[in-house]
Amino acid sequence: MRTYFSLQCKRVMKVFPFILIVTVVLFAALAVMLSGLMSAYNNSEKNAVFKVGITGDTDNEMLQMAIVAFQSFDESRFSVEFVEMEQTVAEAALQKGTISAYLELPEDFVEKAMRGEVEPMYYVTSAGADNIVNMFKNEITSLVTDVVVSSQQGSFGLQEALDDNDVAGKHGEWVNALAIEYVNLVLKRTEAITVNELGISEGMRTVEYYLCGMTLLFLMLLGLPFVAIYARQDRSLNVLLLSRGVSGFRQLFDEWLSHFLSLLCLAAAVFVPLLAFSATADPTALQMLSTHEWLTYTLFFIPVLAMVSAFNLFIFEIGGNVVSGALLHFFAVLCMCYVSGCFYPVYAFPHAVQTLERFLPTGVARETLAIALAEGADLRPLIGVAVYAVAFFAAAWLVRMHTLHRREGGTA
Repeated sequence: MRTYFSLQCKRVMKVFPFILIVTVVLFAALAVMLSGLMSAYNNSEKNAVFKVGITGDTDNEMLQMAIVAFQSFDESRFSVEFVEMEQTVAEAALQKGTISAYLELPEDFVEKAMRGEVEPMYYVTSAGADNIVNMFKNEITSLVTDVVVSSQQGSFGLQEALDDNDVAGKHGEWVNALAIEYVNLVLKRTEAITVNELGISEGMRTVEYYLCGMTLLFLMLLGLPFVAIYARQDRSLNVLLLSRGVSGFRQLFDEWLSHFLSLLCLAAAVFVPLLAFSATADPTALQMLSTHEWLTYTLFFIPVLAMVSAFNLFIFEIGGNVVSGALLHFFAVLCMCYVSGCFYPVYAFPHAVQTLERFLPTGVARETLAIALAEGADLRPLIGVAVYAVAFFAAAWLVRMHTLHRREGGTA
């Protein structure tokens, strides 16, 4: 058994440098694809900071304080940035697309608002805007009608109540205190709700989801170059080993172990430098995971690779030769990875496909990789990976023994 295992390792080592080159090229290609997805996600509209110009009467001190407070304390500062500019400059910037919209404040807007005269503001944006800019317009409208008007009604109502009850000398103190309360309510309005980001699958963000999908595709394609080693029609050596007392199970286990260790070395060759880079580089360099998360993530490669290596041997046994094995492996991997959401989110498929995906080996493998990234993830996919690994190995062993019995009449 030890001799046959060493023989398998020597066979792999003869072609390992060439397979390593193919692996690096494949990893670089998938890394570029993932980088493109990350760039598209980070530059998407929902993650962009929109610039809105403010024109008109912007010299009022209270308005200046309000703008500074908005850009310093309000939660919307992460998505909207106000920029003061002249109206002609704002019009040119809007045409060039450097700003999303601009607000035009009428003359003495703040002074009149203090007296209860709220004049209309003009909101200018590009024609047909139906994105977040239009949502911002609706938010501004709601802010003026609901917050500003209601605050004014409360302030003037307090003054009238003080006058009706002959409370002299308390107008300024109490009205100012009420105004501060209104400002606190506006700034703390986000505390009135709780935001729960469900993600697109298993509570993961888009980038994390595609990281799992691309990683699984990479691990599945790693076995394709090994078709020249394990897919063969000449079984004379296996028959000879059977006659020497080495069972078919022991032979296949040695092949699986050498193949598994080979895949593990290939994965380590590309992911260990990535771990080292994440530990020494700037925290924002990878823009995805911390060093601890990368380490945990790579640890889940081990059970997935065990399943993938057993799957590869099963496909190579069915193929019987290099051409059939390569074609069968390539198309089986692409089809399963596609259905399992490695290219598109699972929710984009019909409900029947989503149900099927949860029981595919690639589906449980992707969910296993997601355990390291999703909070409160279920460990059942890990059990599914182990079951599939045993099932693929058993199926490969049955095919091997059927082939040997059919050709030479050997015994297991």
